[in-house]
Amino acid sequence: MWIAAICWILAGLYYIVIACNFKSLRVSIAIVETAAEWFTDTKRIVLIPLVYFCLWVGVFVFWIWGLAGVASISDGSGVYVTSV
Repeated sequence: MWIAAICWILAGLYYIVIACNFKSLRVSIAIVETAAEWFTDTKRIVLIPLVYFCLWVGVFVFWIWGLAGVASISDGSGVYVTSV
């Protein structure tokens, strides 16, 4: 019973805080809506990083493939550096 009363009191305080800051809440919602509209208008912002990511994944896979090819050339005895 006490927990429910505490929860209702906290909910009431939260409502009061929201009611007092309603104007700034509306301004922040308007800013988020404007940013969302701009983001949907400029879809290139999403597409270009995705293309670059796919390109570099392809480069990385090709590099690993080449590394595996070079590593498969050895006879398995290993390469040791005796002096530098």
